[in-house]
Amino acid sequence: AVEPRLKHVPITLFASTMGLAGLALVWRRASALLDAPALIGEILFWLALVAFAVVVGAYVAKAVVHPMAIRAEAGHPVRLAFLPTPGITLVLLAAAGQDLVPRLSEVLWWAGVGTQLPLTLFVLSAWLGGRHFTWAHVTPAWFIPVVGLSAAPLAGARFAPDGISWFFLGTGLIFWMALLPLVLGRLVFHDEPLPAKLAPMMTILIAPPAVILLAYLRLVPDAFATPIPQAMFGVAVFFALLVVTQAPALRKAPFALSAWAYSFPVAAFTVATIVMADHYGGVLLAAAWAMVAGVTSIIAALTVRTMVAIGRGALFVPE
Repeated sequence: AVEPRLKHVPITLFASTMGLAGLALVWRRASALLDAPALIGEILFWLALVAFAVVVGAYVAKAVVHPMAIRAEAGHPVRLAFLPTPGITLVLLAAAGQDLVPRLSEVLWWAGVGTQLPLTLFVLSAWLGGRHFTWAHVTPAWFIPVVGLSAAPLAGARFAPDGISWFFLGTGLIFWMALLPLVLGRLVFHDEPLPAKLAPMMTILIAPPAVILLAYLRLVPDAFATPIPQAMFGVAVFFALLVVTQAPALRKAPFALSAWAYSFPVAAFTVATIVMADHYGGVLLAAAWAMVAGVTSIIAALTVRTMVAIGRGALFVPE
């Protein structure tokens, strides 16, 4: 019974490690800017790192035992977009740990961008190569490689020359702008809505503007002297409100690994809210604390439900 379950460990499982790394980043920033307990962020960082190691171990074992299953995922029209998620997780872990364990974080960051960039190029080349993609295959998950590129400066501003960070941010920004009308066009004009199982991916719409905002703040010393932070935060708020309007459909979605799509976008938006609250104060401070509590509750619930589903044998099964 071990081999069949191993065969069906999906690349989408790394969405959970992205979410856990994002939560660690939330509490690390809350500690620095909101006087939250530092110990919580430290514990979450190490837990996220261990979870990532476990998932990597499972996926490497799958690659050894079931290499054809890995090739099948690389050609899957939906899972293809998740191929860069291991590298993105490393980049997020580096961002969360850069003040806690700077040397380890630097290694994680270089390993992350070194993994993420070629896999993102592979995904984009597959999209451009005409592998029989249709409108039905376009989902908000297509933003994941873009978000990953834009996240690189979160720690790259410390560990690499600015030109490298601007390369990632600029590329991520351009591809977000290019993919946004494509994804919205599919959601609005396609004959059928997203399958219920994929409905949580709507939340991914929030992530790109939030991550781009955070990256911009890391790279521009006097960023708040420009209107860009307010504009990007406003876009993130708008997409968050848009996702809230879809709550009835989201509540009907059955639990699956796709539910982890809630985690990192909400975490990125929470970090953006914390940073804006630190600068502007006022009602944003209350909003930041509410977001910290909210994203912690969401990821805790996702973790429990995932572990229960694994224990019941409801995950890692054929589609």
